[in-house]
Amino acid sequence: MREKLAPFTMAFLLITACLAGPATGTATALWSSDECSAIDNFIHDLLTFQNVNENPDNPCSTQNKVNSVIEDMQESDANQTEVDIYQAAAAEKGNGETFGSVYNNYLQDTESAAWMKMQVAVAEAYQNGSTKSEAKVEAKNAIADYYAVKQVNLIERWDASLANFRYLQDSAINCSVE
Repeated sequence: MREKLAPFTMAFLLITACLAGPATGTATALWSSDECSAIDNFIHDLLTFQNVNENPDNPCSTQNKVNSVIEDMQESDANQTEVDIYQAAAAEKGNGETFGSVYNNYLQDTESAAWMKMQVAVAEAYQNGSTKSEAKVEAKNAIADYYAVKQVNLIERWDASLANFRYLQDSAINCSVE
C-alpha cells in the first residue's frame, strides 16, 4: 500500500513546497521573468487555479508575448519603411543633380548645335528652290524644333521627379508610426 501512495505523497509534498514559495518571493520572481517555461505556467495554473493565458497581466501570458512580438515587428517595419523612403528620396535627389549637370553641359554646347541645325535647314531650303524669307522661316523652325525636344525632355524629367517625391510623401504619411 505504501508503494501505491508514495507517488501521491511526493506530489503532495512538491505542491505544498511550491505553495510556501510565494511567501519567500521566489515563485513571484520566477513568474515575473521574461523566460516562462511550460512547467512554470503549469505550476502557476495549479497554484492560482487559473490559466496563465487568461490573465493578460501575467508576464507569462502568451498573449502578451504575441502582442509584444507584433508590436516589435510593426515598429521594425515602420523603421525600415522610413529608411527606404529616405534612401529613395536621396537617390532621386542624386538623379536630379546628375540630370542637372548633364543639362548644364548641354546648355553650354547648345548654341553651336542649334546653329548647325539652322545651317542645314537653310541649305536644304536653298537646294529646294526656296526664297530667302522661306529659308529664314525654315531656319527658325529648325531652331524651335531643336529646343522643343530639349524642353519636352526637361518637362518629362521634372514630372517624373515630382511624381516620385509625391509617392514618397504619400508613403511617409501612410506608414507613419503613431
